[in-house]
Order: sequence, then structure tokens, then C-alpha cells
Amino acid sequence: MRLTRRDISTGILASMGFFASPTAYAHRQKRALSKLVWNDRTKTLEVSHILHLYDTEIALAQLGILEEPDLEPLKARARLALYVSKHFKLQKLNENNIPLEIVGAEIVDSHVYVYQEVALPSEPSGFIVIDTILQRIYLNQTNLVSLNIHGNVSSVTFSAGDGPKKLLA
Repeated sequence: MRLTRRDISTGILASMGFFASPTAYAHRQKRALSKLVWNDRTKTLEVSHILHLYDTEIALAQLGILEEPDLEPLKARARLALYVSKHFKLQKLNENNIPLEIVGAEIVDSHVYVYQEVALPSEPSGFIVIDTILQRIYLNQTNLVSLNIHGNVSSVTFSAGDGPKKLLA
């Protein structure tokens, strides 16, 4: 039996797949990103939450917030925005709550974005953050919160059961 280049290439690729790291076959991790960006021109803190669309639809349906796992309808995205506002809180470092205003929500490719904002009298020096988005349904959910002030970025990560965390500018 004579082996061709194609046979050899196929064998090499197959063996590489067999010996590949087990993490290559693992499920996608449950993660969310919340970006806090200081807009110096408008004196506004702009907040963008980026969630995986499918995970969010399933979670909100399991929580009874959506009748079916579909965020296409405007009413469903409004319910998502209200859910996020209940599970993401900011406080000033002196413990005063910061009331974030919902701006909207949209679907972009395989993600859903929820937007919030708040006018602040001056550039923030940091916040106390509470982030439990989707963690009641997905116990392995991790939420990354980043703060960007003039290009200086700091961040904190939340896992299920975490309490409030300090995020300094």
C-alpha cells in the first residue's frame, strides 16, 4: 500500500486533533463585559453591557422574565434592560448610590448590548460596583467590569457570590 501526501497530511491532522488540549473541546465560557467610559465633554459616565445573546435569552426565559427565549421584540429588550439595571449597581466611593438611566438595548450579531448613563458633576475617582448579571442562572458566569477614564483602564471581575468591589480610576 502506497501512502500519498494527502493520506499523510490527513493522518497528521487527525493525530493533532486527538492530542489537542481538552480545553479546545470545552464549552464556551459564560462571560459578560460592562464598560464604563467617562465622557469629559458631556460630563457623563456611559455604561455598555455586552452579553452573549443566546445565553441571555435562555437565562431570562428560565427566570420568567421572557415568555420565550427571544430578544428580538422591543418589549423583550426593554425587560432585559430593566433586569440589568437591577443586577448592576454603582456607588460613589463614599457609599452614595448612583442612579443609572437606561438608554436602550440592541442586538449586534451574537451579542446583546444594554446601554446606561448618568451625568456626574466631575470626573470620578472610582466606584463601588455590584454585578450579578446572569449569575443566578449560570453559577460559572464571570462578569468583567472595566473603567476607562482618558484612556486609563482599570477592571474588576465578578463571580457568583461575590459582593461589592472597589473599582478605582
